[in-house]
Amino acid sequence: MVNSKVEEYWQKFKSENNINSDHYDAWQFGFDADLLGKLVLDGKKTATAGALKSYQFENVEIPKVGQYNIVLDSKNQPLCIIRTTKVEIIPFLEVSSEHAYKEGENDRTLDSWRK
Repeated sequence: MVNSKVEEYWQKFKSENNINSDHYDAWQFGFDADLLGKLVLDGKKTATAGALKSYQFENVEIPKVGQYNIVLDSKNQPLCIIRTTKVEIIPFLEVSSEHAYKEGENDRTLDSWRK
């Protein structure tokens, strides 16, 4: 979701960080954009996951290493900019406890993450 505030946010970030790229994605976390966005801002959420089938069904590209992402709140206002540093495609049952911890949600355990 790109609006004028998102574009202004991106242009300011580019200028302040000497970024030459014009490409970014802007999105919000699905079920609770405000809570999950706050976890990112607080440094607790440093990883995320999505079902491969949902990317395919929605005809959306899988994230790429180096990609910039503007995280939006529930009102589509920019919260922060993150950069993709790693992308893995693994079966659900092979997700590690380390990944669950980095997701930053609930008690940060794998059991909780899988629910």
